[in-house]
Amino acid sequence: MAIKKFVYDKLDINYSLTDLPDGYKFNCIDLMKFICAFLVCIIHIKPFAPDYFIHADSLNFFLKNYFCRIAVPFYFMTSGFLLFRKTGFEDFGIYKVKPYCLKLLRMIGVWTVILFVGYTDHLWYLISLVVSIVILGYLLDKKISIKNIVVCCFILYIIGLFGDSYYGFIRPLKDITLFRIIISGYDTIFETTRNSIFFGLIFVLMGAIMANKKINMSFRVAAIGFFVSMILLFAEFYLLKHYSNPKDYNMFLFLLPATFFLFYIASHIKLPNSIVYKKIRIVGVLIYFLHPFVNFFVVLGIKFLKHRIGFNLSFLEFIISIILVIVVSIIIERLSKLEKFKWLRYLYS
Repeated sequence: MAIKKFVYDKLDINYSLTDLPDGYKFNCIDLMKFICAFLVCIIHIKPFAPDYFIHADSLNFFLKNYFCRIAVPFYFMTSGFLLFRKTGFEDFGIYKVKPYCLKLLRMIGVWTVILFVGYTDHLWYLISLVVSIVILGYLLDKKISIKNIVVCCFILYIIGLFGDSYYGFIRPLKDITLFRIIISGYDTIFETTRNSIFFGLIFVLMGAIMANKKINMSFRVAAIGFFVSMILLFAEFYLLKHYSNPKDYNMFLFLLPATFFLFYIASHIKLPNSIVYKKIRIVGVLIYFLHPFVNFFVVLGIKFLKHRIGFNLSFLEFIISIILVIVVSIIIERLSKLEKFKWLRYLYS
């Protein structure tokens, strides 16, 4: 009976987040963000080696472009939720976002300098987050209604779809001079709609709405909603892959409900307070930023062993990279607690 009550308490999520006290710890969100860090690793580092597994390419493609794509939207939604949980829409303005955005810009600068190996592509997330928060703050400062902001963000997201996964549908427009100039010009400057207001803005807004509006549903409804959304997301992914010509697979229509239901579940499940969640929150951030850096040197090491002594460890590239990035992240987290290494905190805060 005790076990049944324990499970029931954790899954009793039919309440609004607006009813929780200010000091409430969202430990399950920290846990989910930690898991998302590894999903991002899978996007950038192939977990299965084609030379050793016949279906490796197909499985890597599926994991990278479908299963793991919910990670970054979850990050965006979490940022919007935590930022707006501290203040309501009514008293939120552009001046409120300045300290938070300055901190993000500092992190961008620090990691740009550190990642000298040339792979800084994943820093787009922080840049997009800053842009999204500034725009949202500006719109609220101008007293634009939430309803109109939602409509605007949704339209921007739909437009963004055609610069990413739905790109194949606008390729014929390149036969028209005006559209060819617009599309080619945008592609030259931004490469993809993922890096701008078309992607992150709506997820940040969803998190902000979750923090300020009374939304509640049962675990069953939320779980079914997430499951159905993921099925529809897979159908969308499959159809686009086979019947379109996507530029990339960052943006999907059904990422919106899938992320919403996942965040609802993660934000409502109660986990007992523990210092562990603070640690994994920090370690997860470090894993996100460090994994391309660590993988770069792992690949160099594997190539060195292969050419010098004929020992091929390429099939272990993902495992070695993940183990090393976890170890390095834990070491940084622990060292940052010491007075003489407190400057390491700039890497994650």
